[in-house]
Amino acid sequence: MRPPPRVHAQSRAFDCRKALAKSPVMRRNAALHESEQQRSTNKHRTSHYWLDTHIDPAEHIWLPSTGPGSAANTSTDSECYIGEKDCLKVGEKSRCAACHIVAHAGCFALLTKMNLTCKITFRDSSVKQPIKEAPEAAAAKHHWVHRWKHEGRCQQCGKSFQQRMFREKEVIAIACSWCKQSYHNKPSCFTIERLDENCDRGVLSEMVVPPDWVIRLTGSSRKRANNAGAVKRKRQRSKKHRPFVVKALDSSLPGPSQPLLVFVNPKSGGNKGSKALHTLCWLLNPRQVFDITALKGPKYGLEMFRKVVSQLRLLVCGGDGTVGWVLSTLDQLNWAAYPPMALLPLGTGNDLSRCMGWGGAFTDEPLSELLGAILHESTVTYLDRWRLDVQPNTNNDTDFGDVSEPAQSSLPLTVMNNYFSIGADAHVALQFHQSRSANPQMLNSRLKNRIAYGGLGTIDLFKRSWRDLSDFMTIECDGVDLTNKIKEFKFHCILVHNISYYAGGTQPWPHDMPEAFSKPSCCDGKVEVLGFTTATLAALQMGGKGEPIAQCSTVKVVTRKAIPMQVDGEPCMLAPSFITMHFHSKVPMLHRDKKSGQQTTTPGIMRRPVAKQMRPVQVENVVPCTSVILQIPVLVVGRHDYDSYRDAIDRLKDTAFEVGFISVEAETELDQARVQIQRLLTDHPCLPYEPDKDWRFLDYVTNAEEGTFRVSRHQEQIHSVSDVCNLDECLMLLDEAFPSMTHRASTIGADLLFAPPRPRHSQSTGRPRRRRISETLRIVLSSDSKETHL
Repeated sequence: MRPPPRVHAQSRAFDCRKALAKSPVMRRNAALHESEQQRSTNKHRTSHYWLDTHIDPAEHIWLPSTGPGSAANTSTDSECYIGEKDCLKVGEKSRCAACHIVAHAGCFALLTKMNLTCKITFRDSSVKQPIKEAPEAAAAKHHWVHRWKHEGRCQQCGKSFQQRMFREKEVIAIACSWCKQSYHNKPSCFTIERLDENCDRGVLSEMVVPPDWVIRLTGSSRKRANNAGAVKRKRQRSKKHRPFVVKALDSSLPGPSQPLLVFVNPKSGGNKGSKALHTLCWLLNPRQVFDITALKGPKYGLEMFRKVVSQLRLLVCGGDGTVGWVLSTLDQLNWAAYPPMALLPLGTGNDLSRCMGWGGAFTDEPLSELLGAILHESTVTYLDRWRLDVQPNTNNDTDFGDVSEPAQSSLPLTVMNNYFSIGADAHVALQFHQSRSANPQMLNSRLKNRIAYGGLGTIDLFKRSWRDLSDFMTIECDGVDLTNKIKEFKFHCILVHNISYYAGGTQPWPHDMPEAFSKPSCCDGKVEVLGFTTATLAALQMGGKGEPIAQCSTVKVVTRKAIPMQVDGEPCMLAPSFITMHFHSKVPMLHRDKKSGQQTTTPGIMRRPVAKQMRPVQVENVVPCTSVILQIPVLVVGRHDYDSYRDAIDRLKDTAFEVGFISVEAETELDQARVQIQRLLTDHPCLPYEPDKDWRFLDYVTNAEEGTFRVSRHQEQIHSVSDVCNLDECLMLLDEAFPSMTHRASTIGADLLFAPPRPRHSQSTGRPRRRRISETLRIVLSSDSKETHL
């Protein structure tokens, strides 16, 4: 039977639309439309986000959902927010940095039409806030968004969010992009009353800047400000107008006690700086997170937060050079008091970060936990800063031969925070700086930088270019001439040290100090002066120490030849000069005090509460916790695969080896589960490696938006199995001794990568056959058993 003409017409129309969509003309138009959308993408990375007065307070910050710089991973929602039925599927997918929804470029107009806006990040000064009439109106509401895929547990019932396999996709969770609370998309978990609730900003509320604090000055406000000032000042500021200002509300209203101002250098640490920028926009208010390169320095952000400086805290994400950049800008602003500063190490050396307890590299800790440490695990200490005055030495008549590099008359920095060195190590730093300037694409990661440094240092070790350093310089410490000591030990390098770390984590000051010297400190008003030969410089990375020369508060150096020097890693070839170092200032810093062996005030920040940790509200709706024994598969991964795929949990599971099952309750603490797993590893008949006893649990649930992270051994007593894994999937371990997937492929063959090896014992041993995770899931989903049974 032939179909009616109407069906034929519909099918022909569909075929025409399908053919037209594949035509070169439509592809070109789609590409142009996508490029236009891309121009509006990444606004947070440009100055338009801060200077454009036409931006809506609830405008999305679209970023590429995949590729370099993306903060997304495979555990997060990647479906278009519009839904499969209404999605146009035109253009590349983008993710909002502030609320983490995903949409195609062609669906942006639909989001606007449906009023699916982002969370409000500021308010206009012309909008009057009804603070006196209704104080609770100043507190922002929740910003609820739905999720097609979500990790963690429901705030109401304590159960995990499960995406049903082999079924039509549906919204499984509703989450707030401010406080990060999430609920099942069920009437029993998420009620309509929650739409009118005020948001408390979550566990980071004491540092999140509320939208009511961030004010955009409208035309009338700017006019009043200009009328109050002089005409000359108006003309000076017309070119550098700052439309935003941060101002605290009335003290009787709730607000953050320690508002945080964040500066991120996206060029530091390869791709880690850019990813940290996007993650911090998700955890905090995007209006308190600044790309330090977009506005050519931190001055704009500092002046914007000037009115709350008494409460302010700073977080600098970058290397030691980025920290010096912020401190020098504070010197220019001439603030009466500097806000305390915390550090996120993303550079190559990160010596100041090590000294302040923040570590030498940021690789294996969620950013949410670092923010919690700023609130609860840090104390204010101080850092001495030293002034370097340089005057040319015109009385030099001695000829020391030609100098290959051109000399300059001033140092790159006039204030020292970490160290100042003369001679061999500065020569290596200068060569590295010149190599990186000539080939920036070749030296764009911490590993490449270290390799280049090591190679240049080895060459300089054999050349011994500065073996006669004492012949063309003199040094005085607190008025005492110590040049003879340099000549006696034949030093090739002189180091003036302010902190305890140097050259990427080495500690050059000897632990067994002579009685004439006191214990070094970064806030004692003194610097340490050490000497090195080329051999002792090379031995620093192997635990070697320098030779102490003096501890003093003033240093005077006279050079009679152009000598390489460096200040906080910034090298130069300085012409003959008189150099004087003296005390400059003392600035507050935040020192991290790690509390090991006990539960901190924020043990698992951003952790979804389970049933026993529920808030004491609506007790009658809470499902009582029943003791159910679960059989959970245990997977082990290697360090190389963990470092490569920690942001892609599905890919990381593919590299894992299943060692068996353990029988535990959901609330079994990790230290108790460790006993069972260690017995499982010991008794395993056919492990492809020799297990290490110092393996770690992996948490892929708590901070799924950021990736997978290791669990510290001292935290195993305060975390349960349900805190770190999805009970319906698997429990994951990290063992340093486990070979990587590449190594296993080269030794046992790609066909044996994921197939469980045959046991060495016969089947009469009674051991059950191990199943793959996907096979177990198919059995569970096809069965009619209850949810609590696997």
